Amino acid sequence: MKIILNNKPVEVKEGSSLSDLASQLNLPAQGIAIAIDYKVIPRNMWVNTKLEEDLELMVIEAVSGG
Repeated sequence: MKIILNNKPVEVKEGSSLSDLASQLNLPAQGIAIAIDYKVIPRNMWVNTKLEEDLELMVIEAVSGG
């Protein structure tokens, strides 16, 4: 199944959750957020948030600066 992640198509297994996607992409455990339709999904909801065909997601990374 195909989703759109940061404006690029990504293949994921049917029935995957946000948690599965984070594992598939080797995302860090801290310092990131995932948004669906510009709405950030709380990390405690990732395991229960199922992905759907053509869903648009954004991975947002925290950056420190000075």
